[in-house]
Amino acid sequence: MFDIFLDSRVRWSVEIRDGSDGSALYAHTPENEMETASIGKLFLLMYLMHEVDSGKIDIHEILDRRVMSPDVAMNAVII
Repeated sequence: MFDIFLDSRVRWSVEIRDGSDGSALYAHTPENEMETASIGKLFLLMYLMHEVDSGKIDIHEILDRRVMSPDVAMNAVII
């Protein structure tokens, strides 16, 4: 497992499991059931974890949705 900073001003309930064997990769108060704010965010998180695994971004890198490099903006898919 790895350590993730979660802002203490926000209520979090997170559980990430390995799709191949079901083992817990990360958990923070997973017993607290909460509504999902947006299912699209899950797809974004899956993509970002792929980028982390491939070494393209660091797990601790802060990503700002308001700032994009021109090459990313030109190749962005808008849904």
